Amino acid sequence: MIVGPLVVLLVVVANSPASRHLPTALRMCVPSFGWFVANLAIARGPFVWYACSLAIQGMFATLFLTTVFLKNDIITRSIIYPFFVTIMAAGAKEFLPSISGWTTATVTLVQLWSIFGGLIMLGCYPGNIMQVVEQQMFRDRRVKMAVRNLAKKDKVIEEEKVPSLNRKIQLQTLVVKQSYETSRWVVYCGGNAEFLENTINDIHVIADALKAHAVLFNPRGIGHSTGFITTLRDVVEDTASVTKYFVEKEKINEKNLVLFGHSIGGAAAAEVVAQCHPQASLVLDRSFASMSDAAIAFSSLTPKATKKLFPLFVGDLRTIDSWNSITHKRKLILYSKLDEIIKYDVSSIARLPQFQAGGADAATTVELVGMPPSFHNCLLNMFDNYESVCARMNMLFAAE
Repeated sequence: MIVGPLVVLLVVVANSPASRHLPTALRMCVPSFGWFVANLAIARGPFVWYACSLAIQGMFATLFLTTVFLKNDIITRSIIYPFFVTIMAAGAKEFLPSISGWTTATVTLVQLWSIFGGLIMLGCYPGNIMQVVEQQMFRDRRVKMAVRNLAKKDKVIEEEKVPSLNRKIQLQTLVVKQSYETSRWVVYCGGNAEFLENTINDIHVIADALKAHAVLFNPRGIGHSTGFITTLRDVVEDTASVTKYFVEKEKINEKNLVLFGHSIGGAAAAEVVAQCHPQASLVLDRSFASMSDAAIAFSSLTPKATKKLFPLFVGDLRTIDSWNSITHKRKLILYSKLDEIIKYDVSSIARLPQFQAGGADAATTVELVGMPPSFHNCLLNMFDNYESVCARMNMLFAAE
């Protein structure tokens, strides 16, 4: 029969990167198809199996329905919709044809692979879930207060929705412009779950030191940005969308543009410079050589196994490859050997031989020194050599 292979094919496509090209509304629903097939088989088995499945899903669905309702796309997609199709499976078992055991087993394995990948992705970028902890209206108030304070310092604040490259997503952006004329621009690419609403209070640490206008943005699914992040590629695409939009709108000369990326934002910034804006300058602030390297410190598997298996679930970000493909020298790496998240000897891009004394890129690295409250998450001005770091970043605009 062709039904079994067709079902498997549809489930595989629904849980593969190919689903990223579907309309957003359809992307919300497609993961539930495989869940429906799996629960259809459970519903046809002993009732206790189905009852347990329904009860567990119902507990989580009720929890989120009573707190965030349907306002969080990633929760709706991964918990609430699957719960609804589990309920539907009880009635559908009476009139839908049976499918073979191998089809059910294959679909179940694909669903488990997808669930495991989703959990890994939440570990890599938990912003979609973390923003549920604090209601958006409180973050909006922080933005209003920050805008008011910046206006007192003669800053010009502009908020705008920017379309993604495929026009399916709307990205929340905020531009902080200096009161004086300057051709310099900084696109700030935040770290893991680093919301625009939190960064706006601190962007002066970079923008004022560089005498530049600054662009902040929330990736998809964060704040007022629509959509949701399912793979690491989404972070890169959002960075590329925002950068392209403002380069064109403000007619920015790429040599007057710096993409400043912190942690995972550094990986996205490096790829955008390498592939989209090759004349822009790049600053990597406490970032990794690759995302699979960064995962090693948090994995219970061996480093070799982690590096091989991690990309199979959520893809990878090869920061070092992007760095090496940028031909100009207007690049800078900031790192700390005491970084508690991006471990220097395991995942930091600065640990690689080319950045050591005598290496080809040794002159492009600056070690952050001092005793800040956090070696990874604190602002640059918390380090003792903040002024010298700013001087190095300013040289990126003047370098040939």
